[in-house]
Amino acid sequence: MDFNLSEEQLQKLCKGDPEIYALIKALLHRIDVLERENKELRRQLGQNSNTSSKPPSSDGYRKPTNLRTPGGKKGAPKGHKGNTLPFSATPDHFIDHVP
Repeated sequence: MDFNLSEEQLQKLCKGDPEIYALIKALLHRIDVLERENKELRRQLGQNSNTSSKPPSSDGYRKPTNLRTPGGKKGAPKGHKGNTLPFSATPDHFIDHVP
């Protein structure tokens, strides 16, 4: 919100009372200071290692957002007949693995 009042508007608003004039002047100054501080803090909050010269370790614990769109399912399509090597009923030789 913009509170740019001219001196004439401010005097008219205060009806000539110097205490009210000083109070409004101080409040308008404080609003201006706080708005500038808020703008600077919001700018700093939006920074990370991608948008500044800060190292990635300063990004904090937030995970980066994934920009990839989820793809299709992995593997063979449903109903696909797989190719598996069957067990032999009569193997050529045995290997015993003893611990």
